[in-house]
Amino acid sequence: MKWKQYVIYIAGSERIGTIRETCITKAVKQFVGTLDRPAKYELYNRHNATVRYNDNIGLMNDFLVMEA
Repeated sequence: MKWKQYVIYIAGSERIGTIRETCITKAVKQFVGTLDRPAKYELYNRHNATVRYNDNIGLMNDFLVMEA
């Protein structure tokens, strides 16, 4: 298995961390598991995804996960 590094950003803002995982789906699921509120994710392609809290009714996503 080849590990990849994924960078997590607060949407429209700063970098908050990194995750090492084999694919974007596993990285996003791992990140969502660390959040204090329920959240959902949307994969855009094999290199990036967005995470949004379930109670977020605004237009913006809360987090962005990108392959480094």
